[in-house]
Amino acid sequence: MSNEIVKYNNIMNEVSFRKFNPVEFDLFFSLCSKMKLKGSEPITLTFDEVKKLTNYSSRDKVRFIHDLENMYSKMLNLNFRYEDETEIVRFVLFPIYRINKEKNTVTIGVNQEFSYVLNEITTTLHDLN
Repeated sequence: MSNEIVKYNNIMNEVSFRKFNPVEFDLFFSLCSKMKLKGSEPITLTFDEVKKLTNYSSRDKVRFIHDLENMYSKMLNLNFRYEDETEIVRFVLFPIYRINKEKNTVTIGVNQEFSYVLNEITTTLHDLN
């Protein structure tokens, strides 16, 4: 058995995830880990792929869609902020989010200007046997 450990840009340390429940938190970081491999290109995953990534146990499609939608609503409220010597920038990291109930897919895209926040994520696997 193995667990995935996700490391991310320091900007993520300043983001408060306290309003996320455990399912939403898992959905968020699972999508982040998939997106980091795609640069700033939007990705589309099937519901089954997302469920597998997160070990999502419910088979209820309506509940799953509800969890995906709640997670994105909370993602929109995440307070991403960057500051340097000359400016302060606040931004939404994920401006594109589409749930296709007919095709059973979710599509998500990252803000191109700030994709480095996501793309600097590194993933390592640790064997827990």
